[in-house]
Amino acid sequence: MSSAALASIGGQPHALEEIKTRPGFWKRFVRHRVAVISLVFLVFMGLAALLTPLVSPYDPYAMSLVDANKPPSLEHPLGTDKLGRDTLTRVFVGGRVSILVALAAVAISSSLGTVLGLIAGFRGGWVDSIIMRVTDVFMAIPLFVLLIVLVSMLGSSARNVVLIIGFLSWMGVARLVRGQVLSVMNQPFIEAAESTGVPVGRMLTRHVLPNSFIPIVVASTLGVANAMLQEAALSFLGLGIQPPTPSWGNMLNAAQSLQVLVNEPWVWIGPGLAIALTVLSINFLGDGLRDALDPYV
Repeated sequence: MSSAALASIGGQPHALEEIKTRPGFWKRFVRHRVAVISLVFLVFMGLAALLTPLVSPYDPYAMSLVDANKPPSLEHPLGTDKLGRDTLTRVFVGGRVSILVALAAVAISSSLGTVLGLIAGFRGGWVDSIIMRVTDVFMAIPLFVLLIVLVSMLGSSARNVVLIIGFLSWMGVARLVRGQVLSVMNQPFIEAAESTGVPVGRMLTRHVLPNSFIPIVVASTLGVANAMLQEAALSFLGLGIQPPTPSWGNMLNAAQSLQVLVNEPWVWIGPGLAIALTVLSINFLGDGLRDALDPYV
């Protein structure tokens, strides 16, 4: 159904169509300078993580006790750890692991939350009530405590961390999508689609879901930061990614002693800054995307 047809019956074009047709999306995003800087930083971290084997002369897994605990130098910009491994190389390789785990977990949680939110908002009635009560129950449980319990029961591995975080982080997306669907269902173009006999599946994919696109993108972006923090916390406690595979969380695990904290700060400054800057950048990027994608601003 065209925008002109929708206008003729008092409807509104899809928010996604407005984004595509209105000029200046990139210009609106560029105005958010912090978001642009954050995007540049995230691209840098992504490239550094992917290209580390090509640009670094050091093996992130090779131990050299002769080079153990060396302070930062031209040879090792972030020093070495207690096993003589180059810290900067391990920060970049650990970033690959942490980012991929977070992205995979958010892909699961966003997909599950979107499906449940669509069903709850579109069907309504007892279906909506059941889904929302289940959502409330999950939201009432301390998430991190549940993460620790499940990882302890199922075992510490990247796959388990991804699945557990993914299947326990869908609630916010589900509630957000449900609210958006309820709002869209009151629009005249939905009534027009129903009156013309549009199948339910087509109505969901062509009319309802596109109008929920913006909040899903923003929520998923911010969800990556949360998943990254959860993975880092689990790995820091020894329940997430296991050595010798580096991740930012288990790299910080080596800096628990006062000796390392005070006398060998290069061991924790690298992964600590990487987590802080990456999470901040993702949050700022989410803010920039929200402002640039909003068709009504």
